[in-house]
Amino acid sequence: VVGGDHCTGQLQPTAVFRHAAVLAVRFDLVLLLGALRIGDRRQIEQSRRRRSFFLRKYRGELHVAFGLLAYLVEQMSGENFADYCRTHIFEPLEMNHTSWYLAEVDVSRHVVPYTYVEGGEVRSPTWGGNPLGVILEGSGSTVPQGDGHHPSCAYNHPNFPDGFLRTSVRQLSWFARAYLNGGELDGRRILEESTIRQMLEPQTVEGSRTQGLTWYAQAPVRGREVWGHGGSDPGINTDIRLVPDQRIAAIAFINTWGGNPSQITQRLLEEATNF
Repeated sequence: VVGGDHCTGQLQPTAVFRHAAVLAVRFDLVLLLGALRIGDRRQIEQSRRRRSFFLRKYRGELHVAFGLLAYLVEQMSGENFADYCRTHIFEPLEMNHTSWYLAEVDVSRHVVPYTYVEGGEVRSPTWGGNPLGVILEGSGSTVPQGDGHHPSCAYNHPNFPDGFLRTSVRQLSWFARAYLNGGELDGRRILEESTIRQMLEPQTVEGSRTQGLTWYAQAPVRGREVWGHGGSDPGINTDIRLVPDQRIAAIAFINTWGGNPSQITQRLLEEATNF
């Protein structure tokens, strides 16, 4: 992958997995491609305005790299990214109610995402340096009147591969079990065991915490190596952790930006009977 304005050469796919080297590309490309696909001119303009902010603030944590990885999957496989995931991951693991697209899930079963508002201030992650409020159908992010938890609609954005998978703790646990079992669950393989070993091998990333490929090394539990990843958006707060040598995992979903799911998964691992 050859970069643009901020490029100093070629970008290797493994570097994209590590997040950090995404500075070597015009990382707003994925947002622009996604926006062009859905015809959202507002997203095109927003991606242009926010590029300088991301360059300043998120040198080692650019989740847009996952959108770039999805694009690489499409170019290498010849399949739509969502279709590829369904065929090669979700269906083999019988994750039948999991999808990247809202159109493919039963929205009536979708948990309601909530944002807490107090005194006109929202408790929410920021995007482009601005706090996000309540996401409403047709009006984008707003700050509603009145204190308390306010519901958002079921929303998405063009760079959906960075964290908008619709699933449940139970179904995601099947994915975790496959990982902990060397890439296979009940005879159905989704990854080679050597691939998982490579993904959970510490990478050298200057100025960053210890990380593998898409996974981060988390606080050890009783001396055991722990890998995980988490993320948040308005009404979304999640964490998953794996302890490979014990073959156990912990997953926490919270439908508001508050609390700390990583503390929940840490405590679950500490209390796990396997230890």
